[in-house]
Amino acid sequence: MRIATSIVCLMVVGVGLVKGQTVNMNRPEDTPSTKVAHPPKQRASPAQLEEQAKELAELASSIPADVKRVNQGLLPKDTADKLKRIEELSKRLRNELVY
Repeated sequence: MRIATSIVCLMVVGVGLVKGQTVNMNRPEDTPSTKVAHPPKQRASPAQLEEQAKELAELASSIPADVKRVNQGLLPKDTADKLKRIEELSKRLRNELVY
């Protein structure tokens, strides 16, 4: 009798677990996709990469002079903009060259 009761309890619990699950019987192509199709990323030309690298180098070479001025108590107003542009260019170049 105990075995029968245990089996019935297990069946009830098992049915409760299975009932909470939903199964999609559709084929994968019938199921709406949650992924968004992105257009292929356009790569930069070698000339664009060279121009961006040149701009990055020029901006980076101007930063030590700005730091000297900061140490003298003067903050050039375009320093923050230069640093932001350096960051943008370096990220763009890294993505183009590495990925």
